Order: sequence, then structure tokens, then C-alpha cells
Amino acid sequence: MNENLINFLNHLPEVKEFLRHLKIEARYSPLTIYGYQTDLLLFFRFIDDLRSDHGEPTNLQLISLSSITKSDIRNFLYFLDSDRNYSDRSLHRKICCLRSFFKFCHQEGYIEVDPTKTIKTPKIEKSIPVFMDNEEYKVFLQAAESLRDQLVLRLLLATGMRVSEVEALNITHIDQSNCTVKVVKGKGKKQRIIDIDPITIQLMKEYIENERDITTNSEDRDALFLNRQKRRLSKRTIQRIVKKCREKAGLKKKITPHKCRHTTGRLLLEGGMDIRVIQEEFGHKSLSTTEI
Repeated sequence: MNENLINFLNHLPEVKEFLRHLKIEARYSPLTIYGYQTDLLLFFRFIDDLRSDHGEPTNLQLISLSSITKSDIRNFLYFLDSDRNYSDRSLHRKICCLRSFFKFCHQEGYIEVDPTKTIKTPKIEKSIPVFMDNEEYKVFLQAAESLRDQLVLRLLLATGMRVSEVEALNITHIDQSNCTVKVVKGKGKKQRIIDIDPITIQLMKEYIENERDITTNSEDRDALFLNRQKRRLSKRTIQRIVKKCREKAGLKKKITPHKCRHTTGRLLLEGGMDIRVIQEEFGHKSLSTTEI
């Protein structure tokens, strides 16, 4: 955590309590919580600047939450839209963050009125998902240069796992006898069991027994996928593997690990699988997320 964030949290204990709530009760991932921290820091810095323009003291510690009005919220959103040129999607995220924070503060009795209650969010146009057809699927899979890379692609495509979930895979998560994998989701470490086809299981067995390096690093000893330095394969490296295979396969579509999830869902749906089963396999809380 950088020094600006530490000072910010020390000046506003309500924010610290809110972030603790996100971690302990809401079970948000560290990455999501960090996003909320930076969003709130940006907002309160704006409020601080706004107060200084009116000749008021410029100190985060002196900002009273109860003094923040709906007009302050709107001025902040206008600033992001006009001065920072934020997209509708980015504005939507900032509003969601502020709504969550002020709702929490209202419920906890820190403020009497929630200034975000009637603030409207910009409408976000739903983009058409990018996915591969059957032929592109095969060519893409064949572009892997190593057994490790092929397994990374097969897991992304055959299971619809998130890139963070592939990164977090341990050898102990693989049940070869039952052809399943235990997936640990980043948000709250929630778990689900996914079926894997026998071919992928067999390739995984060969990889573990013959190609996977042994690491002496205690943190990464159980990691399924290792890099050349014998450390756990990172999300960035997995993204690079996907990009490299996409380019080698000559695909014009911008295929990413997340687009692999779109492909998996599309093929499962076309194959007759019920969308609610796909929702469970993908670990989606909302059916509307799966429908996208």
C-alpha cells in the first residue's frame, strides 16, 4: 500500500471501517478492495480541492462526511466526465463505489442522509461478446508450443476458468481419478468443482510426471503451472501465452483469457447445456452475467 493511501486511511476512519467490511463481511478480493481505496482517495481529494476553492481548510482529517451533499457527488462526476474524460463504464464504477460507501456509512450511523441515494448511473451499452467458432477453437489450441501452454489453453477453453483461477491452481486441486478440478475463486476464496475431459486429465498427468519442474520455493511448491524461474505462473504470463497462440494461429479476433470464457459458454449453450448449469460452472452469482 502506498504512502498516500496509508495517510488517507488514517485521516478517515470511516473509510478504514468500510474497507474492513469489504474484506471480512463482503469477502471482496484484494484487487477489488484496492480499486475501492483508490476510487475513494480520488473522490476525497476532489472534495478537499473543492473546499479549498471556497476558502475552507484543506485537510482530509477535517472533512465531515455529513457535510458531503448530492451536489458534491454530481460535481465530482462532472469533473471525471469533462476534465478526466472518463468513459461511461468508468463513471459507473465510481458511482457504484460511492454508493456502497455512503450506504455503509448510513447503515452504521455515521451519516443521517445518503447523498448518493438518488444519483443515477450512466447507461452502459452492452458490447457483443467476441468468441471463436469450432474451427478457430481447434487452430488456436494447436498453436501452443509446449505441453504446459497447451494445458493452460485447454483449461481456459474446456472449463471457462478465469485467468486468476488458472493462476491459483495447485496440483492438489486436480482429482485425476474423478476427472475434476477444484477451482478457488479470488473473491472470498469460494470454491467449486468442475469436470474436465479425460484427454486433458491424461495430458495433465504427463505434464506433472514428466515436464513440470520441481521448485524449492515454499510458496510455489504446490503450484500446477510454473515459469522458467520455477515460480507460479502469473496472470500476465498466461495472458501472454494466449496472445502468442492467437498470433501464431493467425486469428484476427482479439482473443483474451476472458474471451476464452465467452467461447466456452457459447459452445456449451450451442451444445444444449442449460444456461443455469453454465452459470454454476462459471461461478456467476447472477444469471444476467452468464447471459451476456
